[in-house]
Amino acid sequence: MYPDAERNALYVVYDIPSNASYGMLRVYPENGVLVVEEKDSFRSSSGARATYGKLYEGVACRDNTEMAYRWNYYEDSGSSGRCPGATFTEFADGL
Repeated sequence: MYPDAERNALYVVYDIPSNASYGMLRVYPENGVLVVEEKDSFRSSSGARATYGKLYEGVACRDNTEMAYRWNYYEDSGSSGRCPGATFTEFADGL
């Protein structure tokens, strides 16, 4: 989060890897209430993969987790929930 230069609004950058979206919100007061405006919003499975890669780099893979499915999907291994490796180290390397 960070304020704009005049401190009239707050910008919130977000990642929601479970639905492959990321973007920025603008939060500001108007007529006594806070208003939330979506400035940018994107859906990207590769963006979700990158976010999960940062979160789980070096963490042991567990079968049948969302990350195991994503890992297999991008490795062209189909939709298996089996871990193709011991840890998620390869995600940071290719991004």
